[in-house]
Amino acid sequence: MVDAEGRPIRTVLFEDAAGDANDRVHRIALRRSWVGGSGSGALIPVETFRQVGGFDESLSAAEDWDMWLRIAAKYPVRNVREALSQIWDHRGGTFRGVAKLRINQMAVLGKIEREPSLRLSAATRRRIHAMILSDAAGEAFGGGDWKSSAAYALRSASLWPLSAKSWHLLAGSSLRWLAGIDRTGA
Repeated sequence: MVDAEGRPIRTVLFEDAAGDANDRVHRIALRRSWVGGSGSGALIPVETFRQVGGFDESLSAAEDWDMWLRIAAKYPVRNVREALSQIWDHRGGTFRGVAKLRINQMAVLGKIEREPSLRLSAATRRRIHAMILSDAAGEAFGGGDWKSSAAYALRSASLWPLSAKSWHLLAGSSLRWLAGIDRTGA
């Protein structure tokens, strides 16, 4: 992750998504494993894309997450232990729309839940839902919408109280909202 001047902010390296199909999907769904740099840092045989159906073009966001889940359902996902791509953290909201993010991620969760070969427990589904709401809170926070960020973070924390990210977003956005800080942080 780099800032607007191209200076590194942080490096994130993920473990492989190994084990049986259910374990691999759980790791990707809960972001314990990930494909860094979204699709820009991935090397995937074209036959794999064909077998899983490529990107779901009906999704306007989270299409990469959906595809990685479908790949993980069939194949192990290996990660190189070095950064191969950089993502600009522009703090303007990656998806430029909280609703777009949440709706598309919930659609992906629905697809996972309907997959008969996967065994997602109620706790895992609740945790993924909380993660989606936390993502929405972060997206709203990045756009300076403190009230929405606080609301999403509160809903996330109520579903999965062990998420430090949700509590951090709830505190930060609530304080800014209650203090009347404008979108620029002044």
